[in-house]
Amino acid sequence: MSHLPFAFWLVPAAPAYETFAEIIRNLARQYEAVPFEPHVTFFVGENHPQETLLQLGAELAQTHPPFALTGQVVNFSASFFKTVFVAFFDDPILTSLYRQTAVALDDYNYKLEPSGSSASRPNTSYQPSRLSKDRGN
Repeated sequence: MSHLPFAFWLVPAAPAYETFAEIIRNLARQYEAVPFEPHVTFFVGENHPQETLLQLGAELAQTHPPFALTGQVVNFSASFFKTVFVAFFDDPILTSLYRQTAVALDDYNYKLEPSGSSASRPNTSYQPSRLSKDRGN
């Protein structure tokens, strides 16, 4: 069993997924960067058994229907990775996903800041159906 850094992500539903993925690919090509999957990170942690994370991810996907996030502003950050992201308004379902995850893992070190590393599109639907291992956003 592995205890690596991990992140729980939400991915946009089609057709927004394809739109954001194309924008990300174009920016990656233009700036000689690595393309990545459009996503919103709602929890990052480390040192939890992979089996626990997979089970929790499946439970969250079953108990939370797709929902819409409303974009607030397109911004950029030089910290962590140089990235363009969309800041989202607070959302009760996203907050619920975060809280359920923190309680289930007894891990309160990650601060939820709703943003997606993708391009702006208001009221984009996100699917709580994937678990991704990553170092962060």
